Amino acid sequence: MTGNPHRCVVNRDSYYKTFVLLISKEDGTAVPYAYDLEPGETLIEAPPPSNMVAPRWTGNVWEETATPEQIAAAEAAKAQELYY
Repeated sequence: MTGNPHRCVVNRDSYYKTFVLLISKEDGTAVPYAYDLEPGETLIEAPPPSNMVAPRWTGNVWEETATPEQIAAAEAAKAQELYY
């Protein structure tokens, strides 16, 4: 493996969890750096989702699964953070 690539972690329902750096082990395999996969979590090769509240991987793209109310609440919370 050349370099240290990044991967997205998704849970068993394909919801985004986090973005991790992979490090190469001596045996040629790669593992997440400073992150232990929980049961049901997997790594996918995809760009991390942006500007989504509840992104879910469809196998091809990220889709927003949050309701309009959840999105509005997240936007309000983010706007509030900007003032502090």
